[in-house]
Amino acid sequence: MLFNNGCFGWIKGLHRLKGHNQCFGVDFLPPRGQAIAEAFDVRSWTAKSAAELDAALAEAFAYHGPCLIDIHVESIADRVPPVYSWLSKRGRDPLSLEAEDVAYA
Repeated sequence: MLFNNGCFGWIKGLHRLKGHNQCFGVDFLPPRGQAIAEAFDVRSWTAKSAAELDAALAEAFAYHGPCLIDIHVESIADRVPPVYSWLSKRGRDPLSLEAEDVAYA
């Protein structure tokens, strides 16, 4: 399984930690994992939704041989640095996933 978020999350998280709201060179089009796997004659699927993931998993478990599922996921780098200690250094609760920029009524 390839969890494909289309960004360099660690680098983007470090930019955010240092107060840089504009990040350059960290977001890109997600690589085509299915195409790469097929180039090596590996059976593969791309999943961009829960239904596609369910179908791909069912086929992958039924397949006898190496395979890959390219799972497109949302990057959380815009909201949460990927390392526990980075949040602690910012004075935030590392166990809270509440976004800073969202106001609740």
